[in-house]
Amino acid sequence: MDYAKRALAAGWKYWYGTVGYKATQSLLNSKARQYPAHYTAGRMGAYRKHIEEKRMVADCVG
Repeated sequence: MDYAKRALAAGWKYWYGTVGYKATQSLLNSKARQYPAHYTAGRMGAYRKHIEEKRMVADCVG
């Protein structure tokens, strides 16, 4: 639980299929190929913003 609280406080963002990675275009491309039903055009703007902001990303497992 402390891990999740620290990630939230640090501004980590949710990206399906990730476990504590730096948001990059390469990672986004990879996850979009791996999970096309989740990484839709409607969500890409937010993901690109996370890249610009140099955020860390994880899903509910990571």
